[in-house]
Amino acid sequence: MRKSRGFTLAELAVAAGLSAMILGFLGYGAIWLRNSMKVMGQLEEDSALLLLPRLLYQEMDSTREFLVPAYHESREEQLPSHQVVMVDRQGDVLVLFVNQMNRLVQYSHKRQQFRDLYFGVSQFVARQVAEGVLHLEVFRESPNGMERISSVYEVQRLL
Repeated sequence: MRKSRGFTLAELAVAAGLSAMILGFLGYGAIWLRNSMKVMGQLEEDSALLLLPRLLYQEMDSTREFLVPAYHESREEQLPSHQVVMVDRQGDVLVLFVNQMNRLVQYSHKRQQFRDLYFGVSQFVARQVAEGVLHLEVFRESPNGMERISSVYEVQRLL
């Protein structure tokens, strides 16, 4: 009786089938991981966008006066501004603007520091619609098109 070396055709077919199945699971897992990471990144951006009005409210809460944009009685003179200059209750001058890297930034003159509020802003528009009432709109590009967050802030008068 002779011993043969090698594999039969059935063994080769089973090994090839198992290898293809394992590679298929690995490939599907890699695709799933890439898609889930993309969705997680989008969720992070969306949650930051939804928190933006609350963050801006905290910044505006201590505001005593809005310097820019200025309030005008006539609607035609109420030009939109792409920055907000305000004075807080401690006398610090704060500026909100969009920098070259499309980040909404707050600058504090007293502390001499910048603070990032939000990233990916394509446009920032502010308008003082009444005395002490500021209307802000923040726009960003998304896969669904242009998205807008709009908020209104009022200076609280202390008696």
